[in-house]
Amino acid sequence: MSPLESSVSFWDGLAFWLTVAGATLVFFGGVSSVVFRRYNRQLLRVRAVENQRERDATAKSLAEANARAAEANARAKDAEARIAEAAQKVEEEHLARVKLEAKMADRRLTAEQKRQIKAVLSAHPGYAVIVVSRLTDTEGKTYGTDFIDALKAANWNAQWDVDWLRDTENVSIATVSGVKGPEVSLLDAALTAAHIPHGFTSIESPDIHAIGGAGFQSGITYLLVGRHKP
Repeated sequence: MSPLESSVSFWDGLAFWLTVAGATLVFFGGVSSVVFRRYNRQLLRVRAVENQRERDATAKSLAEANARAAEANARAKDAEARIAEAAQKVEEEHLARVKLEAKMADRRLTAEQKRQIKAVLSAHPGYAVIVVSRLTDTEGKTYGTDFIDALKAANWNAQWDVDWLRDTENVSIATVSGVKGPEVSLLDAALTAAHIPHGFTSIESPDIHAIGGAGFQSGITYLLVGRHKP
């Protein structure tokens, strides 16, 4: 074989093997591309599954956190309600205690009540009234003193009697046999203006000597200060 033929044969062989190598590379390249695309799709599916799991876990955690927050808010509201209820109960008990203490406290005329009594009676000065309190009743005597002061401030002739023997309650305007002079109406108006609960008493024969001395007298108006009734 001549050198030229040898050279041609060499290049033909080389071209053949290069062609085979190129085809092989193309084949493996194609196979690699297919495999890579399949792997990439699988990877994307795995990532999608993982992402979904993460989203589900996040949503679950968020829902659990919201549930815990709602439960905590409910407990807080329940606690606030119990606190408010307890505070209201304490306040009610305090008010009840204050009212009870006020009812049990010694009776006294306030400055405003004295002013009201004076305002009514001072326009009609000179009438006489005897304030009567029960024997040994210190609280009633002190309360009666307030009436004496208010009556004298209105220029009424107020006198004392502190040995009444009856167990009558509260305040009452009294006359023998229920005879009412103008001072009875005036006293009634004064006590009403001062918001002082009171009644009317007709002193009959069995009670005439329920006080010392000559007893209750006709033609005289009495203001009876009975025992305190809480």
